[in-house]
Amino acid sequence: MATDLPTPRIFGASSASSTTSITNAGPRPRSIYKGNEILKERGYSDEIRRAIMSHAEYSGVSRNSPMEKALFACDELAGFITAVALIKPSKSLAEVDVKSVRKRMKDKAFARKVNRDDIINGAKDLGVDLDEHIAFCIEAMKPVAIELGLDGSATQSA
Repeated sequence: MATDLPTPRIFGASSASSTTSITNAGPRPRSIYKGNEILKERGYSDEIRRAIMSHAEYSGVSRNSPMEKALFACDELAGFITAVALIKPSKSLAEVDVKSVRKRMKDKAFARKVNRDDIINGAKDLGVDLDEHIAFCIEAMKPVAIELGLDGSATQSA
């Protein structure tokens, strides 16, 4: 049942589904609409589905609520933080800090499909300092590092 999932997990699932819809040719805009229909069929609230729709610029859905702004602010950044963790020797979030994320943001070749402007504007729209936002997101991801495959265990079994 849809209501059994905590809201952050729902957003994580939406982000993962939008990530899997990205191809070498770029995003497939219909994926967000199809995902919205699937979530509706599964009983997710209008509030959650609207927030998910609003995080995709091409949907045309404005971001008005704090939840909508937070999802947008965290979506690209979470992917970028993941990419930074994966290049660390341990492939662990434990090695990721604000400085390493900011350094990689300057490198346009690194995770080049991640829109840096979305990361910057997301924090701005939330009214938070970018470095504080990056630190917050890193810390928010750590409790689920195992589920994300970013706990360093991949390098231990290799």
